[in-house]
Amino acid sequence: MLTQKIFELVECVCRSVRKKDQCFGGLQVIGCGDFKQLPPVPDKFLNDKGKHCFESSMFQSTFPHHVNLTKVIRQTDQDLALAVKELCDGSPSEQTIQLLKSLDKDLDRPDVVRLYGTNFDVRYVNEEMLDMIDKEAYVFKATDEGI
Repeated sequence: MLTQKIFELVECVCRSVRKKDQCFGGLQVIGCGDFKQLPPVPDKFLNDKGKHCFESSMFQSTFPHHVNLTKVIRQTDQDLALAVKELCDGSPSEQTIQLLKSLDKDLDRPDVVRLYGTNFDVRYVNEEMLDMIDKEAYVFKATDEGI
């Protein structure tokens, strides 16, 4: 996802070489994306706050034509598709709330896939789970040959 800052930097560079009323140096540019996904990641080293590119005042003049796709293709569960739309719009119906409650599962089970943000956390949990096994541990060392 292109940030507002990067979008404006590219536009400013192109503005210096473009002709009047032409964006990106006179090149035709097609931008595409799903603006209902997570926002861009902030980068403190670039002083980039991680705002969406469409929050730029230059966005509308750079991309005056918009096409919004509305037909859901990859989701066949119509109730789930409607729930996602309502959640994105910030107005979930009672039906959507009940659907979400029905999806609530106990995740404190060993057979549930878990995602962690750091290798340290993964190693820690793996060691804890290995310690719970009441059998002798075996270590197998791999040897590699070739290129």
